[in-house]
Amino acid sequence: MTRPINVRPARLEDADPIASMAAAFHAFHGAPGGFTADVIRRDGFGDRPWFDILIAEQGREAVGYALFHKSYETGHAAPGLYLADLWVEPDARRTGVGAALLRAVAKAGEACGAHFIWLVVQSFNQEALTYYEKLGAGGDRVEARALMIPDLLTRLKP
Repeated sequence: MTRPINVRPARLEDADPIASMAAAFHAFHGAPGGFTADVIRRDGFGDRPWFDILIAEQGREAVGYALFHKSYETGHAAPGLYLADLWVEPDARRTGVGAALLRAVAKAGEACGAHFIWLVVQSFNQEALTYYEKLGAGGDRVEARALMIPDLLTRLKP
């Protein structure tokens, strides 16, 4: 029997379990990581947080999280949300946790006037691509790039 799922906004005391899940998320994607509990507390809370995190629990156990922030897309001429991370622990997959997290992100977006959720899926992650396509995600396959600001400013010196 599937345990009930509770999705709620993360609290400071959730930083450690979120950091642990984020480490698994980054390892799966081959990303460098570094998203520690201290970083979560520094950047996700306080007067001007950079992002929002929702945490999913089954019983008292954290089994997933969604990290997102406000965005704007000129192609939609509308505000939206950028879903940076959506992670469900392997043992909790296919129990509705991912859907519960996405529903909570969508409700948060609706509450702040967002019209879309933008997300990026790596091409090797066929399971995620299929899941999002079933939910109606459309768009082109794109290559995501990051410009590191210190390097960019060095390279663009006047």
